Amino acid sequence: MKSKITSIALATVIIFDEKQAKKACAEFVSVKRFIASL
Repeated sequence: MKSKITSIALATVIIFDEKQAKKACAEFVSVKRFIASL
């Protein structure tokens, strides 16, 4: 039972990290575009 909870928590963290990474990547791209447009 404990290992199931651990794996669910780990999956949630991985999914959250991927969303955060995509968000950070999108922000980085928009910053690069902003710098390029200056």
